[in-house]
Amino acid sequence: MSGILFVASPWLFKYNNGTAAQWVIIIMGCLLLLMAIFTNYEAGVVKQISIPTHLTLDVYTGAFLIITPWLFGFSDSTRWPYLAFGLFEVFAGRLTKKFQDARTSFS
Repeated sequence: MSGILFVASPWLFKYNNGTAAQWVIIIMGCLLLLMAIFTNYEAGVVKQISIPTHLTLDVYTGAFLIITPWLFGFSDSTRWPYLAFGLFEVFAGRLTKKFQDARTSFS
């Protein structure tokens, strides 16, 4: 559900000014929502992406978000939401995988 927060963040954090900072996070949020719809888990509808693939994509998405302000040239104005969301995605992808692996090893 982080995709919803990503889409809403330009308005929540006041950078809804039509620049790349606004549109990159909205596009990333939409991609995360699509990924959730296609993931094979309880909330998934289409169930075509495995959980390990989803978590790996979370890590890559997070890494991309962390470097985005410098790639698109808005690091002076809107870097903190991108850094926070990027770190969240990386940690969520990495830690969830560890817990999933631990859970399956006890079965």
